[in-house]
Amino acid sequence: MLKPTCLITWPVHADFPLFRHNLRRYRQYFEDIFIAFTNENQLINYRLWVTEHIPFAQFTKPFHNKVDWRNDTVNALLTLKTNATHYLFFEQDFLISGNEFFERVFSSDKDFIYYEEGGRIHPSFALVSRELIEKTSKDFSAYPDEGMDHFGKFFKEVQAINKGTNILELGVMERIHFYHLAGLTQNYYCADHDQPLYKPMEFLSYNLLSMLLPYQNQSFYKRSLIIAEKFGYEEEQPTFLDKFFPEPIP
Repeated sequence: MLKPTCLITWPVHADFPLFRHNLRRYRQYFEDIFIAFTNENQLINYRLWVTEHIPFAQFTKPFHNKVDWRNDTVNALLTLKTNATHYLFFEQDFLISGNEFFERVFSSDKDFIYYEEGGRIHPSFALVSRELIEKTSKDFSAYPDEGMDHFGKFFKEVQAINKGTNILELGVMERIHFYHLAGLTQNYYCADHDQPLYKPMEFLSYNLLSMLLPYQNQSFYKRSLIIAEKFGYEEEQPTFLDKFFPEPIP
């Protein structure tokens, strides 16, 4: 079974109780967990809290070359030492319902496994061998003039070498084994600034369920509570999200 190293970009102004919970819960599936903080200019900063509550991860800073923040961040993560043969690009809003997801996906011997959304490969979950990565330009920048978001050029270069395998081909099902809760970080910003929410019922359900998990940062918990009280949460909740919030672990 593959045992990749996770590469995670973490905005300092947000906490992700479920993601922190899952990194602990599924720790045995990863060789290493590398995290780089971004958005350091924000007034709200949870850096110390996150580092304290994910003690088994290794943290670093982006290069700050000012070319593209995501490119700077990912390339900084790639310089950290690991024995893993594969990297897992993993985002906080990619939800996992249980061990079965990793057992099925990581049992594959594929060098490139991806999640596709809206017709494009999405960096919320992508498993890529180190050998493949080294054959690319390692450019994770966005090129909006060419219609490419972050990772667009990188995935294009990878697929020129290896077409890859969609995770749906490996026996896992969306909303059952995994779910991408898009717009999560932006929704907290929108909620704080009275702006419209993206998929509001999903976000509000996630926000409420996250408050039930252990190891809460009190400042972020207060933000979550304000959001829950402000927008309400008693009707039309998407109950499929319940399965992604297991009983608390010690």
